[in-house]
Amino acid sequence: MRSLGAALVTVTLWASAFVAIRSASRQLSPEALALGRLAIGSVALGLLVVPRREPLPAARDVPAIAFCGVF
Repeated sequence: MRSLGAALVTVTLWASAFVAIRSASRQLSPEALALGRLAIGSVALGLLVVPRREPLPAARDVPAIAFCGVF
């Protein structure tokens, strides 16, 4: 039952994003929209990670993570 609820919330939020983007695109540039979407996603993931106290990646993994982020 929990997975069904998660799926319904995901589909609803994903579908509503198209309406929000169309509305916001009248006032914002594509770059500002992309930045906003990334910021919202980062905050959402941060809210999930902080209570779990996930450790930071090892220093040796940072270049590989940066490479993946760039490409």
